[in-house]
Amino acid sequence: MATLFCYGTLEFETVITRLIGYAPDAEPAVLENFARYRIADTDFPGIKPKRGEQIQGSLYKNLSPKEIKILDEYEGSSFSREQTWIRTREGRLERCWVYVVKAELRRTLTDEPWNPAQYFNIRSRVS
Repeated sequence: MATLFCYGTLEFETVITRLIGYAPDAEPAVLENFARYRIADTDFPGIKPKRGEQIQGSLYKNLSPKEIKILDEYEGSSFSREQTWIRTREGRLERCWVYVVKAELRRTLTDEPWNPAQYFNIRSRVS
């Protein structure tokens, strides 16, 4: 079973449920030394290493290999799933997976921080 840190669209219950059939329990967590930006010409986020920055997100535990495969396909070829450490709200360090924009594609990240609330508002208006 796998643990995954999510920082973008996979945090939305409607998205994760549509993909894997249920909304896993989410534990608040922080990914340190990474920054989250909007990907150019999209409403979607990507992350890249950036010393001193941090990203608030959700930790999903006990995901099956089948569920991880579905999420890998959703994230697509622009991202690599990498192992990292996150900090829980209680201050524990936990090893997990996270989707990171591939190094050769990081130029597609804008300088604009990605805002989950803004994404949700945009998607709500078009859906």
